[in-house]
Amino acid sequence: MSVLDKIPKVTNDCSCENTSSNVTNKVCGSSESNQLSNREPVCIETIGYTKPSIFDGSTNWLEYKLHFEAVAKLNNWSEDIKVLKLITCMNGAALSTLADIEIDNIPTYCYLVKLLTKRFAPENLTDVYMSQIDACVRKPGQPLQELADNIKRLVRMAYPSASLDTRDYLTYRAFRKALNDHDLELAIVQSNVETIDGALYCALKCETFRAREKKFRQQPKSETSVCINAKANQTCYFCNEKGHAIRDCPKRT
Repeated sequence: MSVLDKIPKVTNDCSCENTSSNVTNKVCGSSESNQLSNREPVCIETIGYTKPSIFDGSTNWLEYKLHFEAVAKLNNWSEDIKVLKLITCMNGAALSTLADIEIDNIPTYCYLVKLLTKRFAPENLTDVYMSQIDACVRKPGQPLQELADNIKRLVRMAYPSASLDTRDYLTYRAFRKALNDHDLELAIVQSNVETIDGALYCALKCETFRAREKKFRQQPKSETSVCINAKANQTCYFCNEKGHAIRDCPKRT
């Protein structure tokens, strides 16, 4: 036997390394799993939910219907959910309208909308709203914005099927008439605007200018120092005393 045979051979066996790496992976894996298990649960917040407002019959039903359907679309409600949600949003006179509905036999959403429309936005009241528009006159001290909003509401209920441009022009004409103020109406006509927003802006600007001018006129006129000195040096020809004229002399009878 030679000397080379007695030297141990070195092999490429990495079983020890593999074993150590396996152990390391097991230990690390268990520690990571323990850390994940110890973490607090993540709460996913619901995004996009919008709560509808309450309808009691005192406001415009068509406006509320638009609001409710927009909320229903945002929340992705089905037709069955829309019916239940609409019922829960009713209050006062609106809830009394639905008093005959049975919870076990709930109607469709379309039927419920027709029922509320017939009660709070009937089509046969067009003449009534038109009469209210003709009789609309600005009250003493009433803000212009409130007057414009009231006429907008009446025109919208009187002409629900008219286009936006038509309703805007009708509101503009009714607003001019309801002002009952020749100067304000003349200022609107001279400004060459034919929209309700333009007429409202022009009327507000003109009324603000008139209020400032009135306040300026009511302020007492202060006498200058020159006038005061002139009166102090003035001599009365009746009593020969200084400080006043003959017409203001206290010794004249």
